[in-house]
Amino acid sequence: MSLIALLCPYFLASIIAAAKEKKKSRAIFFVDLLFGWTVIGWIVAIMWALIKDVSVSRIGQSSRMSAIYVESLCATCDRPRRRNAKS
Repeated sequence: MSLIALLCPYFLASIIAAAKEKKKSRAIFFVDLLFGWTVIGWIVAIMWALIKDVSVSRIGQSSRMSAIYVESLCATCDRPRRRNAKS
């Protein structure tokens, strides 16, 4: 019982990632496992687990400016929706 109580805070990032069904939850687990003993590694894993998954892909690249299309889900139908975000 006490071992579980000690491991829960250590693997908090992995628990959060699994609960939020993150795409990279396995990678978050390994960062948590290997680097969680350092304070910086644990903070990185927690922050990674808490940030929102965003899918970004480069469609085309011109000489002056490239267009980046950020894909998100529609709030009503959960279908992918594309917005043009210029950088």
